[in-house]
Amino acid sequence: IPFMRAVLQLWDACTPATKQSMKRLMARGVPFGILPGGSEEVAVHEFGKENVYINSRRGFIKYALEYGYAVVVCYTFGENDQYRSATFLRSVNLWLLQGFWFV
Repeated sequence: IPFMRAVLQLWDACTPATKQSMKRLMARGVPFGILPGGSEEVAVHEFGKENVYINSRRGFIKYALEYGYAVVVCYTFGENDQYRSATFLRSVNLWLLQGFWFV
């Protein structure tokens, strides 16, 4: 939905999962959730198959320990059965994501 990110950021309802923004939230003691799979997980979606992309996203665990946050791990099963995607375009999706930050 166009402009949704801007609206959510205006209300302080979403923020990029960067080192700086996470540290800022944790320093303020704000409870929050993150989706470590991010756009890459969307790019590798395959109907009927669970694909998880968390390859190098472990920094949030370090910051949680540093700032005394509890880490609650959640996983939603069946999300991959909600829609079909063109798996033959996976390499194009990943290229778009790496070059232009969108799928």
